[in-house]
Amino acid sequence: MIERSIFSEEHNIFRETVRRFYEEHIIPHHAEWEKEGKVSREAWLEAGRQGLLCMTIPEEYGGAGADKLYSIIMMEEQARAGTTGPGFGLHSEIVAPYILHYGTEEQ
Repeated sequence: MIERSIFSEEHNIFRETVRRFYEEHIIPHHAEWEKEGKVSREAWLEAGRQGLLCMTIPEEYGGAGADKLYSIIMMEEQARAGTTGPGFGLHSEIVAPYILHYGTEEQ
């Protein structure tokens, strides 16, 4: 891979975490999920436990308050793993920001 200077050491450590997550929790089950047409709830729960969901959402709403490079790393590692089933990007980068920007405190 071409060396890119936009990522810090913290980003690189996060990348290793994401890569391990995909290797341990996603890749071994991907073919089964493709046949079933759904990703297991346990995979989603584990992604949440490891802090891999809603990275750019502010901390006061349960996110990490991280920069967009963390989201890019998630997308790159999913592509690297060749797994099309997990909708982590849709969840974290499309749905959650809509709720953040258009939802109300009461919701």
